[in-house]
Amino acid sequence: MGYEIGKLVGYPLAQLALGAATTIGSSYIASRLGEKQAIDARLERLEKIVDQMAKEQKPKSKKR
Repeated sequence: MGYEIGKLVGYPLAQLALGAATTIGSSYIASRLGEKQAIDARLERLEKIVDQMAKEQKPKSKKR
């Protein structure tokens, strides 16, 4: 149990595990960034729709 990381990296199984962890980690980060961009795009579209609807609504003048 007293192995240092440098000694472990020399083993093929350790290299495989390190490569797998790196791949999984980078895939997770990429998917989270993709989700954030998709959410931002949806929110932007909703904001445009709300702005357009607000512009289309004209204030009703009161007739006496």
